Amino acid sequence: MKEKTVQIVADLSNCSRSLRLRDVKKTTKDLRRFVREVGMRIIKSQSHKFGMGGFSWVVIVAESHVAIHTWRAEKIVNVDIFFCSYTKNNQAKARKLLEILTSYFGAKRVETKVVARQP
Repeated sequence: MKEKTVQIVADLSNCSRSLRLRDVKKTTKDLRRFVREVGMRIIKSQSHKFGMGGFSWVVIVAESHVAIHTWRAEKIVNVDIFFCSYTKNNQAKARKLLEILTSYFGAKRVETKVVARQP
């Protein structure tokens, strides 16, 4: 049986687009657009900028959540994508969002863990 629920945890490193690692206003606007582009419905989002230049962003979607944590000095982005659904398989949407984020932050290296979850 194919899993319907997937959680992708990824570390994007050697990110070349440093402005996107610290510009919380512009980057979170883009991130909201990406979540909608893959077909997820945003319920609420929240961000927080840290003194060292990075930020965290969490969005609750109808299908679960997405969390992003940027580390400007280290050129790293931690990603947590959790999409579930009782009626359809959202694995392709989760993987597509990770592809978009990898390109957007200019990551040279991606370490990924995929966890099959119960609904």
